[in-house]
Amino acid sequence: MTKEESTGLSNREKFSISAIALLGVLAGIIYIGNASAPEWKMHPIISDYSYNYTDYKTNKVDLEIKKGVKGGGGVDLAVVGKPNPELIGKGKELFSQNCIACHGPEGKGNGPASVALNPKPRNFHSPDGWTNGPDFDKMFGTLAKGIATRGMPQFDNIPAADRFAILHYVRSLAGHFSEVTDAQLETIKKEYDLSGGGPQTIVQVPVKLAIENIIEENKSKVEDVQAKLLEINNNSAQKGAQLFNKLTKDRKEALAVLLNSDQWREDLNNFKTLLSYSTNRGFKGSTALMSSDDWTELHNFMKSVL
Repeated sequence: MTKEESTGLSNREKFSISAIALLGVLAGIIYIGNASAPEWKMHPIISDYSYNYTDYKTNKVDLEIKKGVKGGGGVDLAVVGKPNPELIGKGKELFSQNCIACHGPEGKGNGPASVALNPKPRNFHSPDGWTNGPDFDKMFGTLAKGIATRGMPQFDNIPAADRFAILHYVRSLAGHFSEVTDAQLETIKKEYDLSGGGPQTIVQVPVKLAIENIIEENKSKVEDVQAKLLEINNNSAQKGAQLFNKLTKDRKEALAVLLNSDQWREDLNNFKTLLSYSTNRGFKGSTALMSSDDWTELHNFMKSVL
């Protein structure tokens, strides 16, 4: 086991309950890096949030379980349906609290958490490649339901009026968005309950409980990585295993990257691209010095193991 694998991740001072959805996406990698640590230590990419994590660590001050209407609060479409400076300003503030970790401060998909995500978060400045489309009603649906296949969590816990504000701000970042139409607002009104009614659900959970749930949900991923690492250790005499050990600075995180994608398995070029762009995710930059034969050897070995 390398030094990096046995060392816990560094403590960070602040953590927000709004980051819990993001934690769900990153939990596998985060927990893998902390597997041997005696206590929870926050991953360095999750930082600068409004919840004071130091209070939880030192004084055991945690959030209480609260119930309310999920995404609650009625919405007047005449007030929030079309953008104005007040809504855009409010949306900017909400975006900084809920979205910049993945999408970055300018909405270019380059936030600090993006290094651990594949595929990368949406760059709002680009008009191309939208899964659900850039029309306002489609974006509202994405925010409410998420896109599980692309690592986008749902944010239906955010009040509907605030979701409108976030979208108005996001759409102010680039000029390719079309105007919000009455037909789009009518679609949102029909598809989503904007009355503020509905059953009471849990809208705030303690940090400790959220972390425990994340660990439980991702145990299988952690166990899979540990099993694959053991298999590599058992085949350490093979050249492919030696190349993998030579090219990685954190073998567990590197395995998590490979297990998170299938596109590299059938295509050597995709494999090269993934490793070359994963130098901050377990791999070293020395992949650029690999020979063609070494790439083929490593590719075949990793396919046999994973």
